[in-house]
Amino acid sequence: ALDEHTLEFNATQYNKRWALEWGGMAPLPMHQWTQIMAELEERAAKENKTASPLDVNFIDKPGEYITSGPFLYDSYKEGEWFFFRTRDDYWKPEFKPQIAGILYILVNDPTAVVTRFFTGELDCIEVSLDNIDVVVAGSPGVNVKVWKFPIPSATEYLAINTRLYPLNITEVRRAIDLAIDKIKIAQKYFLGYATPANRSLVNFDLMPKAYVPEAVWPGFTKTHAQCVAEANQILDSLGFLDTNGDGVRETPDGKPLEFTYIVQTLFNFRINAAEEITKNLAEIGIKVTVQAPDMLTGFVQVFFAANKTFGFFQGTYGEYPDAWYCQIYNFLLPPVGLSLTMATGYENPELDILSENAIRSMTDSDFYGNLTEHIKIFAQDLPVIPICFYQMQMFAYREDKLVNWNWDACAVTNAFGYPMPIRPLLVNMLIPVSNVLEKAGISIGEQAAGAGGLTTQQLLIIVAVIVVVVIAISAYVIKRSKKTSG
Repeated sequence: ALDEHTLEFNATQYNKRWALEWGGMAPLPMHQWTQIMAELEERAAKENKTASPLDVNFIDKPGEYITSGPFLYDSYKEGEWFFFRTRDDYWKPEFKPQIAGILYILVNDPTAVVTRFFTGELDCIEVSLDNIDVVVAGSPGVNVKVWKFPIPSATEYLAINTRLYPLNITEVRRAIDLAIDKIKIAQKYFLGYATPANRSLVNFDLMPKAYVPEAVWPGFTKTHAQCVAEANQILDSLGFLDTNGDGVRETPDGKPLEFTYIVQTLFNFRINAAEEITKNLAEIGIKVTVQAPDMLTGFVQVFFAANKTFGFFQGTYGEYPDAWYCQIYNFLLPPVGLSLTMATGYENPELDILSENAIRSMTDSDFYGNLTEHIKIFAQDLPVIPICFYQMQMFAYREDKLVNWNWDACAVTNAFGYPMPIRPLLVNMLIPVSNVLEKAGISIGEQAAGAGGLTTQQLLIIVAVIVVVVIAISAYVIKRSKKTSG
């Protein structure tokens, strides 16, 4: 600790796991932590149990929310909004926010989110590929800007259940990878906000040092028709033929290549991409029946069910702080979290060793040596087909009431490991337009004349009274179960 407000980390050795292990950490001053634990221990003693920080339930009790940050949890309305007000006693007054607070609004209808954004009720919204075109098109008189990651890094993939024959044959999986029109999917169904993937879960654009020539997707140098023809030749050579002319190949013992295809019902653009992939599979004689369960049901079917009968699972990973996470952590043994080894049934001791060596590497050269060897083996076996890398987290914002949206100032990651732009460091820097005009010697009245018909009084209300950052969070993403006592 350099002083009572500054904490400095001095690493004694190379650590590739830094962002994962420390990126989402929020240090809490000792005097606050001591206060919290004292109160918890007092309660626990009365209930004859051990005190735990997880016992803090500040969601329903804003008064118990303790923070050293610039905003205090002030109030909420169940299922509608949460309000964080700017604290007057912020310890770093030179960085005290110039806005009144942050109002997080929960909205069920994505269409309503965009409408309320265009009318000025919302200052900032999270957008997806389902509504980005509407947002970018904008509304007359509304200056809309969109923030997104410089390079697409969310991962869309197709997990293959290698427990099933003939999906357990490497050549079959490689034929499937060749037949999927990744270029069309990235351009049409992901609206150009994506790049087609190679045979690697690492995006080489994000991590050039991980580039492996053997992992380059062959489809980049061929037409889709050529890819399909080559994939069909591979399946023909393996003895999987369409003997009855119904368009579906059979195994040598006459069993048709028919499988279940699971894609979760969360975003329309992913379901539309699934339709394209099923067409691609049909082009090489593989028939699938699509199931579109909700997110939780899909996870149970794919990762936790004792008897996994599906053939394919189209899944996605968000923007991890390091591009190698999906490649390395999905093949550790025993599986960690929602590991793709659980979904696919594919376990490779050699990949496990390389994963272990990678996360424990003591030098950069050792790390990349393990990672590139890992990618080579993965690209050969392909238990998972990388489809594309795309923009998952995008935010649209307005500058008619608030300016100085400095997205580069936000914290790197949140507690789940994903970069999270909506952070105090961003909203700390927001400046009400009225403040800018005042410094420039422009009166509110002068600006109001050209502000879409707003009167001076209305501008004062918006800026001085309701000067809050409003962020719409879809209710289907954030669902809170109210804690009950008993």
